Amino acid sequence: MFVIDFYLCLYLNRGTKMHKTNDSKTKRHKKRVSFPVIAEITGSSVETVKSVLNGRRSKDTDAGQKIVLADMYMENGTNQLIEEVKRIVTFPA
Repeated sequence: MFVIDFYLCLYLNRGTKMHKTNDSKTKRHKKRVSFPVIAEITGSSVETVKSVLNGRRSKDTDAGQKIVLADMYMENGTNQLIEEVKRIVTFPA
């Protein structure tokens, strides 16, 4: 079930969080939740989180999938929260 949720999340969020940089073909998140927060959520070490999200460790393991999924959910929720706060605090002209 976890793998299905993971791939469903990837499908639903395709193209919304990542962009290609001009100087390389690597994809980077626009806004990323801090590594220590993801480590706390997943019960992993900060170094493991960094390694998985930077591509030095496999995302195919259970821990790797949890880290990637937590990062996506947290990033999506953070971006939605930022947009909602912007909407609330914007005063009419």
